[in-house]
Amino acid sequence: MNAFWRWLLRANARMVFLCLLALLCAVSGWWAWKEFGAPVPKQTLPSSGEPTAPDPLRDPVVFLTRQQQVPAEAYAGNPFAGAFSPKKRVTHSEPSTKARYKPMPRTRRPRARRKQKPSLISLTYRGMIVRPDGRAAALIEDRASGRSSFYDAGSVLYGFRIGAIEFSRVLLDQGDGSKIPLELGKARTFVEETSP
Repeated sequence: MNAFWRWLLRANARMVFLCLLALLCAVSGWWAWKEFGAPVPKQTLPSSGEPTAPDPLRDPVVFLTRQQQVPAEAYAGNPFAGAFSPKKRVTHSEPSTKARYKPMPRTRRPRARRKQKPSLISLTYRGMIVRPDGRAAALIEDRASGRSSFYDAGSVLYGFRIGAIEFSRVLLDQGDGSKIPLELGKARTFVEETSP
């Protein structure tokens, strides 16, 4: 065993490749000899007085007659079940009309109106852009949906009218004259009023 390890330490990639190639040739040769060149055992020839039985694999007529002699029930059942599994005869019958029933009609009960929770709106001013025509547009992010959009001065966003757009803030007009500043990068949360 020690000699094998010394040989393996001195072996390089070329030597390992040649050994594996020789092993592959030896295995391929053995399989080819077994497949094509193996000696076939001699069959004993019957004497002239004995009739020869036809080979069912070589004579299709004998094979078909044997298949016709097998009853059809032998092939019925699950082909994947074991040979010794119990075979039960399954009969299909139409369901009787007595067993049928009519489904109950669906009645709808009036649902009590739940109080809707007020939804929260969270807006963040992310910056502005000045277009070539000189108008400014504010980039406002709706944090609930995760979408950002540009809004011009005078646009309506959740009931607020966009007022003055500056670099550090945007003024939101509530409609009653009060203005809410939306600072750059700071989220501001509002409660959306729902009508009853």
